[in-house]
Amino acid sequence: MQVGLRGSDLELLTTYAQDLAERIRQVPGSTDVDISSSEEEPEIIVKVDPLRASAMGLDSTSVGKVVEMAFLGKSTSNSFTIGDNDYDIIVQLDAAHRRDINDVANLRVSNTEGKFVRLGDVADVYFSSGPTRIDREDRQRQIVVYANTVGITPGDLIQKIQTEMIPDMNMQVGYRYKMIGQADTMAKAFSEIAKAVILAIIMIYMVLAAEFESFMQPLVIMMSLPFAIIGAVLGLMVAGQTANMMSLIGFTMLLGLVTKNAILLVDYANQARAKGMPLREALREACALRIRPIFMTTLSTILGMLPIALGLGAGAELRQSMGVVLVGGLTTSTLLTLVVVPLLYLLSEEWKEKHLHKS
Repeated sequence: MQVGLRGSDLELLTTYAQDLAERIRQVPGSTDVDISSSEEEPEIIVKVDPLRASAMGLDSTSVGKVVEMAFLGKSTSNSFTIGDNDYDIIVQLDAAHRRDINDVANLRVSNTEGKFVRLGDVADVYFSSGPTRIDREDRQRQIVVYANTVGITPGDLIQKIQTEMIPDMNMQVGYRYKMIGQADTMAKAFSEIAKAVILAIIMIYMVLAAEFESFMQPLVIMMSLPFAIIGAVLGLMVAGQTANMMSLIGFTMLLGLVTKNAILLVDYANQARAKGMPLREALREACALRIRPIFMTTLSTILGMLPIALGLGAGAELRQSMGVVLVGGLTTSTLLTLVVVPLLYLLSEEWKEKHLHKS
């Protein structure tokens, strides 16, 4: 789990990050809490005074280039050739003249008139400390707070951070947070899966409406979907699994599998009624004759998914939640579909017949 804190002032960001890290440490189940800001290291600060520099014919840019060349070195456009080898020529002060802060202050900088000015006369040179690395995201400085979880899900910790910790920190205007890394990837994946589920439901309805040439009967068939979701959630709770990417894929697969049983019942009842059989008698016959193929096909699917649901085999832990979702959803939807779908079919068809007679 990673939380990125973003803003302009690095010191204030560090304070916020340390505060958030301390709050996360207080949550039972959080572990390995750390922040991304590195330890500060000593450095020499050269702060150019604009008034003094301007009076001497200098500016910050020219001073910065001279300091960089003197202490870090700068490659020239020329090279030195020995035999078949070319060597870059780097201009830099001798090591004996770049040992301490006095060497920096005594550095001579040439102005626009060709005169040399002592750096210490136009700038404040002093010791300080600063970070060795500054991370940026979306053109803002960023510090990342890291944490792992043991005994709780990352989702629970993320929810606590978003709903309790961040609001309590009362960060200043211009400072914000964003879940990054695995948390951000999971959120985007969940969003895409949700879109896929909605699209699957729409496609199932369109196919059933075209097949049965009815707008009502597809709704009756699709009433088996809520029972599948109930069983899938119960299965995850009993097995101690979480709602992850594999379980969401299982949910999407479940949408197509659970409608099969209702289709068998409704289709046979429609065929029986087309032969002149009364509604209730056709429904009773459909339930009696279709219960065997419904149980056989569902049982074969459940047995095929059991090794995955039980986590058997190498790497099965990754796919276990998908198997649990399918087994739980198919079990409850099959049992409840045999009761609820015939009842809804009966009510909808009787309502349709009543209104047809009135019209």
